[in-house]
Amino acid sequence: MNIKNLKPSATSKFKQGYFIPRNPHKYIGDPNKIIYRSSWENRFCQWCDIHPSILKWGSEPVPIPYPHPISGNINNYYIDFFMVTEKNGVKQSYLVEVKPEKQKYPPDKTKLNENYTAKRLMRYNAELKTYLINQAKWIAANQYAKNRGMMFKIADENFLF
Repeated sequence: MNIKNLKPSATSKFKQGYFIPRNPHKYIGDPNKIIYRSSWENRFCQWCDIHPSILKWGSEPVPIPYPHPISGNINNYYIDFFMVTEKNGVKQSYLVEVKPEKQKYPPDKTKLNENYTAKRLMRYNAELKTYLINQAKWIAANQYAKNRGMMFKIADENFLF
């Protein structure tokens, strides 16, 4: 299934919807179908749309194959954004993923030692699974970007806010 056909979900725990750009000429693709899958992605869309250094941008631009660390299958990763910037006459292309900073690091194992509970173990396991999957995706995205003369970046709350 093409991710572009996956409509915003009313039942998601994240704010989702369609972004309406002020500068549709900057968007690569159909500017009437820009889907954001979180409030942070919505904020990033706004930034790309109005920032003068952003020449072009797109959302969920390409599938990047990556080895899923748990199933062992090859899955497709749809990175959140692509953008082309120009600064001091130099153009640079980026692949950008929007994620919380805490997902960039392994979960804190020491929390399991303090009042160990089944609920804490389940939360730790879920966070570890997310971390491992993200790492596999980001290694693939970084290599994909590098092979094409682009840069891969993660936009977290420190960048967005």
